[in-house]
Amino acid sequence: MTQVVFDSNTLAKFGELNDPVEVCDESGQLVGFFRPALPASALKRMTSESPFKENELQTIWNQDRAGRPLGDILRELRAS
Repeated sequence: MTQVVFDSNTLAKFGELNDPVEVCDESGQLVGFFRPALPASALKRMTSESPFKENELQTIWNQDRAGRPLGDILRELRAS
């Protein structure tokens, strides 16, 4: 991925954003998209320990799963 360094004024504008936005030039032409980085607190929550106990995870993984193999689904879609 290419890294672009912005001047402090532009960077301040991006810093105010909380949601992804479209970036346009002066004429309104779409240039790209900007997705703000997640705050450190959100990253910590996402990477913290699982809320499930080990035996709960084993129960979930050992449950019978309903569904069909992806290959079967793709063959059906190609045939239709």
